[in-house]
Amino acid sequence: MKKIIPLIIIAGLMIGAYYFIFSKDEWSEENLSDKVFLSEEEKYLESLTEKEIQKQVFYTMSQEVLKPQFGGKVFCASKLYGFNIDPEDLILNVYLWGYCEEYYIKGETITLGTGISQAMKLTFKTDGNRLMFDSIVTPKDGDDYENSINIIFPEEHVKQALEGPDTKQMIPSPKTQADNYYTGKLEVYF
Repeated sequence: MKKIIPLIIIAGLMIGAYYFIFSKDEWSEENLSDKVFLSEEEKYLESLTEKEIQKQVFYTMSQEVLKPQFGGKVFCASKLYGFNIDPEDLILNVYLWGYCEEYYIKGETITLGTGISQAMKLTFKTDGNRLMFDSIVTPKDGDDYENSINIIFPEEHVKQALEGPDTKQMIPSPKTQADNYYTGKLEVYF
């Protein structure tokens, strides 16, 4: 029995040395903390898919981007350029082109109220395992427009934000959503 215990210890040391030397992951403090010590909120942010983010943007925009001016309802479409996660502050930044229009009933006609179409950054904070809208940043008007786009957007999305998309290609369009809503057609967008 006394001879077996040292053999078990030596075998354990050899296995540990093998994994330490030949492991593909580096044993760094940064790597360990990334994999082992993530908070629930960080894990949630890291697990988000683009479709889940698009869904969050879709439902948030009609509530936060444009306020109705004619007592109607706001409908929005967007072109998502990209997103990034700030794990330190538990924030999700979403870069997009937002296109929103208010529609209301005038007589028996679905009527356009106010609208907006522009580049923007939406910021969400985590609340457990869900996203909560935090803020919206839009570019300045006039001569400061291009400079503010360069400040708001990461370099890889600046060109797209400056050019903007063809809003007629955004599906479902605010008008289509309004028609469906006011005529009672049930549409599932996500």
